[in-house]
Amino acid sequence: AFGSVAVEAAVLDGELVVERDTGASDFSALQHDLSEGRYDRFVFYAFDLLYLDGYSLLNVSLLKRKHLLESLLPDDSGKLRYSAHFNEDGGLVLNHACRLSLEGVVSKQRDSKYVSGRNGEWIKSKCSQRQEFVIGGYVPSTAMKNAIGSLAMGYYEDDALKHVGRVG
Repeated sequence: AFGSVAVEAAVLDGELVVERDTGASDFSALQHDLSEGRYDRFVFYAFDLLYLDGYSLLNVSLLKRKHLLESLLPDDSGKLRYSAHFNEDGGLVLNHACRLSLEGVVSKQRDSKYVSGRNGEWIKSKCSQRQEFVIGGYVPSTAMKNAIGSLAMGYYEDDALKHVGRVG
């Protein structure tokens, strides 16, 4: 798929996925295919262009980089796809992404330069709501000797451990 792109040399930022029938990415299916040596279901979503034919694009604005990237990629939606951007309210886009069972969205400043790693002008918002809990104690089982009946769970808020309940 990359061989079909009409460039001498390019560096793309993107993500390799395996999609469900719904079109949503499936991370466990990707892991399974990688461990099995299967590659026929891979799709690469390109969302940024960092280098093109001898020119670094790191100091070019995001919208200009995305425009260049879109013009390079085929329109056939095969194995190499352009990851479109939206100029809508971030909360609205995230809400729609979650209703489509997607993982979430990445929001970037339209005029931002490219910065490697997690310290640029971007935010990753996930659809799944998660919380880390601390096991604060346990309650012995009433059914079995030397067994745990339930765990007392909590979380930290303002340097204080807050009790949230028990789980079996």
